[in-house]
Amino acid sequence: MKVYPPSVAVNIVTKDGSYSPEILQWLDHMQVPRSNIEAKVFTNRDVSVGHNATLYGCMARAKAAGQEWCLLIEGDVKPIIGESDVLFTAPYNLTCVKCATRNTEGSWSQPDAFHAQMWIARVSDLEKIAQPAFHWITTPDGAEITGCICAFLAMQAREVGLTTGHVGWATHVPSPLL
Repeated sequence: MKVYPPSVAVNIVTKDGSYSPEILQWLDHMQVPRSNIEAKVFTNRDVSVGHNATLYGCMARAKAAGQEWCLLIEGDVKPIIGESDVLFTAPYNLTCVKCATRNTEGSWSQPDAFHAQMWIARVSDLEKIAQPAFHWITTPDGAEITGCICAFLAMQAREVGLTTGHVGWATHVPSPLL
C-alpha cells in the first residue's frame, strides 16, 4: 500500500485530552494536514467500547471528507521519525507499528500479530469487518479474558480475507485505561 497523506483521517485516543507531542511532530513529518486530525477523549471504562467509538467516529469523519484511510493512535504512543514512517508503505490491509503492549513478551512473535496502539487501514476494508470491531475474547461463560481486543479485531479482519501485520517502531508506555 502507498498512503497519500492528505487522504488520512487521524483520531488520537486520549483519556484526558492530552497526548504526546511526538504524535503531531510525526504527522507533520508525514505531511498529514492538521485539519485531518482529531483528538477523541476516551470516557468509557471498557476499553473495547472506547476503541469502537473512536474507530467508527474516524470512519464516519473520513467518509464525510472523502478520505481513504483511518489512522488511530493512542495518546501515550510516541511515533519515531524514520522508524514509524513505514506504516504508510506496509503491505497489510490493517497495519500497526510495533511498540510496547501490556504483555510485550510474545506480542510480536507472529508475522500477522496486530495491536491497536498505532494503526492504519482503508475505510473500505474496515467496512468489511463485522461490528463490533473490538471486543474482549473470553471464556464461553464470559468469566475470564483469554485474549485482547486487538486480537479480536485481527481475527474479524482475517475472517473476511484481510491481512494484518506490523512494521517499524514507536515508543509506548501502556496506560491502565487504554
